[in-house]
Formats: sequence, C-alpha cells, structure tokens
Amino acid sequence: MAAYLRGRKRKQQDLKQNSLITKFYQSSNFISQREQDVKIILNDLVSNCVKIPPEQDIVGNILDDVLSAIFQNVNKKLTHSGERVNKKTQMEWTTKFPWLLIEGESSEMKLFCSICKAKKDILKLASVWANDGCPNIQISSIGRHNLSTEHKNACSFTEKETKVNEIIEAEKLDHSNSNVIISPEDKKLFNTIYFAAKSELPSACINGLLSLQLLNGVDMKYRDLSWDTITEIQSSICQVLKDNVVTEIKHSKYFGLMLDESTDVTVDKRLSICIRYVKGGEAVTKFLCNVPVDDGCAHTIMNCVADTMDQLGIPLHLCTSLSTDGAATMIGKRTGVGVQLQAKFSPFCVQTHCVAHRLNLACTDTIKKSEYMVKFRDKFNSLYFFVSASSLRTLALKRIQEVLQEPELTVKQPHSIRWLGLKNAVEAVFHSYSAVIATLSKFAAEKNPVAKGLHKYFNSYKVALVTAFMLDVHSELAVLSCQLQKQNLLFSEINPLVDGTLAKLNSLVSSDGEALHEIKQKILIENDEASYNGEKLFYNKNMEKEFESLKSEYLKKMKKNIKERFKKKDMDIFDDLSKVLEPEFVVSVDKSDTEGAVQHLATFYGYEKTVKVVEGNLIEGTVEHETIIEPLLDPIKLEQEWQRLYGMINGAYASLTPHKLCKRIILLHSDLLPNFAALASIALCMQLTSVECERSFSAQNRLKNKYRSSLGSEALDTLLTISMLGPSVNDFDTKPAITLWLKMKKRRKGRLFSEYKPRAKKQKLC
Repeated sequence: MAAYLRGRKRKQQDLKQNSLITKFYQSSNFISQREQDVKIILNDLVSNCVKIPPEQDIVGNILDDVLSAIFQNVNKKLTHSGERVNKKTQMEWTTKFPWLLIEGESSEMKLFCSICKAKKDILKLASVWANDGCPNIQISSIGRHNLSTEHKNACSFTEKETKVNEIIEAEKLDHSNSNVIISPEDKKLFNTIYFAAKSELPSACINGLLSLQLLNGVDMKYRDLSWDTITEIQSSICQVLKDNVVTEIKHSKYFGLMLDESTDVTVDKRLSICIRYVKGGEAVTKFLCNVPVDDGCAHTIMNCVADTMDQLGIPLHLCTSLSTDGAATMIGKRTGVGVQLQAKFSPFCVQTHCVAHRLNLACTDTIKKSEYMVKFRDKFNSLYFFVSASSLRTLALKRIQEVLQEPELTVKQPHSIRWLGLKNAVEAVFHSYSAVIATLSKFAAEKNPVAKGLHKYFNSYKVALVTAFMLDVHSELAVLSCQLQKQNLLFSEINPLVDGTLAKLNSLVSSDGEALHEIKQKILIENDEASYNGEKLFYNKNMEKEFESLKSEYLKKMKKNIKERFKKKDMDIFDDLSKVLEPEFVVSVDKSDTEGAVQHLATFYGYEKTVKVVEGNLIEGTVEHETIIEPLLDPIKLEQEWQRLYGMINGAYASLTPHKLCKRIILLHSDLLPNFAALASIALCMQLTSVECERSFSAQNRLKNKYRSSLGSEALDTLLTISMLGPSVNDFDTKPAITLWLKMKKRRKGRLFSEYKPRAKKQKLC
C-alpha cells in the first residue's frame, strides 16, 4: 500500500482523482454495465490515499451503496429510450445519416451503424454501434458517432474497398473482352445489317446488300446468311442499345413514363412504353419497348408495365410522371392505369392527359355537336374515296389543275384518329376548288350518281365559305398542336399558348380570316347569282346569314370545348413547379406565392406514403402486402434551401431558361441544394405529352405492313428499338454488339464465308 501523502502532493493527487471521476461521470459512454469496474478503481484510489485495516473497511460498503444510487440516476439522465421517438423522426434521422440502422421498438430500441457493423471483424471495432447497439436513442449520440474516429476509419476503408472492387470488375471485363477477336469483316457485316434495320428495310434484302458490296469491289467474306444468323445479329444490336438506355435510366434519379396502346396490321394489341429521364442535367425522351398485350384492360396493361420494368431492372417506385392519351382505361378514376400505378408502385407519380390529344378531342367534340359540320366532314370523306378509288378520276383532277393553273394537290381523307386531319383535307380542296368542282361536273355529266351528289354539295356558295372558314380555324389550331408536341414543353407555356389561340379564335367572330377573305374576293355576286372563277355556284340571299350564324356557333363551341379540356385545376402541380423553377415566373410573382408553391411541393414529395399490392388469385387466395415508400425530398430542408435559391434566381440566374436553371442546379449546386436538385430532376422528367408513343406507332406501321404481316413480336420490338434508339450509321459503334454476338456461342465463320449449300433430301424407302 502506498505511503500516506501530505501537503502539495496530497492536494495534486486529490485534484487528479476528482478530475478523473468527473470526466468519467460526464462521459456519454458511462453505462451501468461498467459499475463494477468503477468500484474497483475507486477502491484502489481510496486504499492508495488512506491506510484502513481490513477489519475496519467500512468505506467499501459505503461506496457500493453510493455508486449504486448514482448509477441509477445517471442511467436515467444519460440513456434515452425509443418510446418517445416516432416514425417520422426515425425517417429524418435515417435520411440525414444513411448508415443508421434502427432495430427494436419502444424501450428495446437500439441504434447500429451499418458501416461499422460490416467492418467490425476486419477493423476489430469495439464500439457498441458495431456490436451490441447503442441504447441512447437521441440525435446527439448519433452525431457524436458520426464524428468519431472509428466511424471515419470505417467509412474511408469502405470507400477504398469499393474503388478496388470497381477496378477489379473493370479489369475482369477488359480481360473477358480481350479474348474476343473482332475482324474487319465483322464490322462490315454489322454495319450492313445495322444500315438495313435503321433504314427499315426488310431483312430479306441483307444478302442482296452483301452481294452488291462484293460486286462493287468490297472485300466482303460473309454471304448467304441464314435467317437465324441475321436475327441473332439484330438481337445483339438491339440488346446493346437497350442496355445503354437502361444504364442511363438507372443513373438518373427519377423518370417519367408514356403509355399508349394500339393495334398493328394483323389486329394484334400492342403497348408502346416510352420513358423520359435526366442525363447530364438535361431531359431525354426515348422509346423503351413495344410489347404485346392480351387486351386493353387496365389491369392487363398495368401488369405488363410492371413485368417489363422488373425484367429491365428499373425500380418502378421512382416513376414521377405518367402521360397517356386520355382513354378511360388509362385515366379512369377508380381502376385506371394511373390510379393502379399510384396505389401499387409509385405514390409520387403525377398523371397527365396528353395536351396534344386534348386539343384533338376538343376539335372532334365540336364537330360532333353540329349536324352541319358532321355532314361537312362526311362529304369530304366521300370526295376522298370517290377520287382516290379511280386512277381515271385522279388523272382527270390533275389535268384540270394544270389547265386552271392551280397547285397539283391530291384530295386527302379527314381521318378522325389523325390529329387535325380535317385541316389537311380542307386545305387541299380550298387551293384547288375550281378544279374539284370541274372534275365533279365532268363525271356528273356522265351520269355518275356519286359525282352528281358531291357536285351539288360543293357547288354551293355557303359550302365555299365554310371551307375557307374551316381552313382559317384549323390552321390556328394546327399551330397550337405543333407547339404542344414539343419534347421540352415548359409548364408555364401551356396556358399562355391556349389563351393566345382562344384570343385568335375570338377575333375570327368579328373579322374574316385570310382564307375567308381570299375566297370572298374571288366569288363574284351579280343579279342574285354567284360564280367562282367562272364556275356558277348555287346561291340565295339567306346563305350569308346562315353562314354567319354557323360561324358564330362553331367558334363558341370550339372555345368552350378547349377551355373544358384545359382546366386550370389540372395544372396545379405544374403551376407550383413554374413558380419555383422558371426564373421569369419567379421574378414576376410575389415572394409569398413562391413560398406557398414550395410548401405545396414539400407536402406532396416530402412525406412517406404507403402502397398496397395484392398477390395471388381468387381460386388459390390473395395476399395483400403493404410497402412504405420513402419521401423523395426533405420538406424542412427544401424550405430552407429556397431562401438561397430565391436569391440566385433574382440575381445571376434571372435571365436563364428553366431547363438551363435545372441543369445548373443538378450539375453545379447539388451539394449545396440537394433537395432542389432532386426537385429539378423531377421537373425535367415531367412529360406533358405522349407524342413519342405516337411516333413509335408510326414506325411500327411502317415496319409491320401488309407485305411483312408475319413479323413476330420479338422481331418487331428488335427492329423498332434499332429504328428508334439507334444513332446514325456513321456514329454507330459495332464493337459492343460484335462482342456480344461472338459470346453467344461458338461461331463457325467458315460456314458463313461460303455459299449456302442445302443438304440433299433423304430418299424415302417404301
């Protein structure tokens, strides 16, 4: 036992003991499990300072009682259970600290560090965060662990390990590709097949192209390829193109979908899936796939989309936008595809009715509500079939157009499914009105009953005025339709474009348009008779009043239908995004309006939502699963970041376009404004039209036509992918596709280099 200390040394020893005890009591790692260790330490300190005989050692008993009481109070003060921590707070903690793991509930809740837990054996970590779990459920203990040396070492070790694994995988890939020998002949072959597919040529012409190159002096060894070989090469090219798109989608944080269903030439149901995502801070819209569906029911389409996205490895819960053509199957309020997508997979998805389809529906509804306009459209339809069904009539129309020096225009069909198809039909007749009347008069003189009826209808002063009037109206609507079909259409552009078109239509009520003014100048009225370029027209005095009444009524219904199709309340989410991410809009409105928009967006995207998926069937039974989808944004941080972004927009970024602003936020300020970077990605993925699906159907109809009606589903999807996704022939890189093709199986190139020799048929034995 140490000697009894006196004076200055005793005082220093007491101060040292008091400081050790104080630090020990104040330590955040002070827990009840170490009570025995503390007792031993204090007993040693007391025995070193005071000599007490063993039989008179009452100090130890007193220390035991005092320490037990102290430890109970300290445990109550320092340790916080999880009874008062709700799920919202837990979600905020895990969002702020991604490594945090919360296990157990209420009083049994403990906190773990996923990084330290994974590396505890390698780094020999003794922290409770890596072993037993921290029972102190509070944000301060989480912050202390985040700044601890052990945690930082574990993070740096994990980061280095990840980089090493990436290098190893890259070396493996390079090593596997190094065994593949790509010859110049392979490149020539793939370029030829890619050119044929990109140009939408039939696969049957590929061998002819190979022979043509051989005749032109190109060293082309491949010849007489079988159908299977051509299909495998096309599949390899398709797979590479689709993998590139899927990789870009996975790198994008969010994406939007465009869906539309149609039938091909063999009346098979097809579903076109297009996608919009962010690449390099800019929005990209691309065709994804064309898949067959059994029927057009909502649940069939939804299951098809879910299976397709699952096969491609694209998480469907990150879908933030769905654009469709407005069919009841798609936008049904109870069981529509959009409702099912939001309820089962993507609760943050915003469904939009394609603005281009809305305009077309407004036009068709206006025509349906007027008996005269329905008859007007039917007569143009009859005129198309009458002229186009006979080469003699078509030739007669062309010759009369030459004589009258009118443009040689063919009569077009006012197809209802083509956007504003009536405009094209009316325009062709208007610019060659005299030739059309003369042609009908010629065949009416030959006692053709159809020609007589059409000549009687079109040879009318009122019909001539209506034709010019319809051209004026639908020309303005065609301008609006083209503007609404832009891929990078801004949210705030829609309402101004619609309002401008409505104002233009309103001006046509009191004044004549260009076409109507032109035809009135050409029609000569004398002695209650009207003539157009020398051709007499049926005329009476009441026709002018009837036309003005028809004109006013048609414009009134058209404006009403457009307003109903473009309701202001349908664009609330887009208005909020405009008030936040469009500089011209932000500068022009009050700050309170922008703050309100930020709050609305934070409420919609900033809180977790639950989706329910029902699996099974009615025979075997169904099981319902609930999944919690984490919020896309931090609502509190979003409102805090807005103050900084608001200053940027009112300052240096005031003159930027919305797309450039979003690009700068994503690429330059994602560390400073992480929540607004996510919101900018969501805004760029918002798609207001499903025009890309219509383009894919046009390509589908060009590929699978009446001459190629036996084209299968897989082959059609392959050729569509190459046609829609493939770059130009000059920019196409053949190496990845050739590598994939050579790895499929062992290739017998000697057979592919030789002429095809069919096997001799076996003789049948009696």
